[in-house]
Amino acid sequence: MSIRWTVTTTALVAAIALSGCGGVVEPPADGEKLTPEELATTAAALTPAGTAGGWFAYNFQIGAGSATACTGARYVRYVSKYNKWVGAVLCGSKNRYKLYMSSSQTGTYYQLADYSGHGQDHCELVNTQFTLPNDDDITSGGCTNCALGALIDPIGVQVYARSAVGGAFSLATAVDWGDLSTEWYECGVPVTEWRTYTFKTYGSVRYCSGDRYVRYVPKYNKWVGAELCESNRYKLYMSSSETGTYYEIADYAGHGQDHCELVNSQFTLPNEDDITSGGCTTCALGNLLDPIGVPVYARGYFGEAFNLVTSVDWGDLTTDSYRCGISIQ
Repeated sequence: MSIRWTVTTTALVAAIALSGCGGVVEPPADGEKLTPEELATTAAALTPAGTAGGWFAYNFQIGAGSATACTGARYVRYVSKYNKWVGAVLCGSKNRYKLYMSSSQTGTYYQLADYSGHGQDHCELVNTQFTLPNDDDITSGGCTNCALGALIDPIGVQVYARSAVGGAFSLATAVDWGDLSTEWYECGVPVTEWRTYTFKTYGSVRYCSGDRYVRYVPKYNKWVGAELCESNRYKLYMSSSETGTYYEIADYAGHGQDHCELVNSQFTLPNEDDITSGGCTTCALGNLLDPIGVPVYARGYFGEAFNLVTSVDWGDLTTDSYRCGISIQ
């Protein structure tokens, strides 16, 4: 049987003094049983399959002749259908972007071209619901807020080109008025690291009732799930895959202070016991939780890998909510 203790942070000292008494025991959080293989802690390398279509921040290199006037953040995602990486440079908002393509995550990214249109079909790479019954009308499949920017006619530079939705992309040298592109795309969906996804938690545990979001964290080759309590307060979970089970995240050398690294890329933690020590004055933890006998992703210190383990009493602690200095929405 698995049990879970919930203790307010201010009551921690008293709880320890009473050897665990004083907490509130919640009903058993029984859930699916894990095999030894699922509990194994292997450090898998980043692979295309690991991204499962998720965008993550990456400052990719743009090929010669493909520069953009857009100056926003850069993101990449793997598109298994074409075995290619797609790069996006934001153009003033997360809903407008310039798109690129590469054969590998760390390779050179070239702009996309269309030799039977102006790039209308490229929205398929961003919006999984996008269709294009009329190749000349980007809104013909029902995406009423899809649009293209000004036409670009690249000449004599390398581009990834095709002519229609579903066709393979080929790296080619663009010819005058033969391979056309656009300054920017609006494909009806934002390019952002976080996206809405109603993920499944182990034992159906929930601490907040708001929307759920997921993002891929390449540093640890893991997916992080966030369940909103408010836009700037959330409960965090972790999974080995986008569509897999999400487990609570525990800390065997603190109370979860270092977990804000998974949400806030600027977060640092010089003092492991002080969540504000790196300058995040609005960072804070909620009530302390002591999960016992349930699988959790755990580590001790900032920057370490996370391992899926079975939690032990007062050994793997977590919290019912985090404030990490940024909003998720």
